[in-house]
Amino acid sequence: MERPVELARMEEGAGITRAGVHLAVGVFFVVGALLNGENLLATAETMEHGSPARTVCVAAARPLAAAARALHLGAPRRAIEAWVDRISAP
Repeated sequence: MERPVELARMEEGAGITRAGVHLAVGVFFVVGALLNGENLLATAETMEHGSPARTVCVAAARPLAAAARALHLGAPRRAIEAWVDRISAP
């Protein structure tokens, strides 16, 4: 009986480790949050005043929005939104 390929690759140490996958997913979400930081803050600020969820969301989104502004990460999104508005205007 032939051994499954997955077992052979695992024993060789080939492939991506679980820690590597977790790191990649974490980096993906941090970069995504930075790229969308200004809009995350705007959305959080529209939540009902006084709610614990709003407090947490605004507290988490403020540093992301500040970093996004400092790094000018919102410029591509604004340019794309302006372009979409221009081409979809009647």
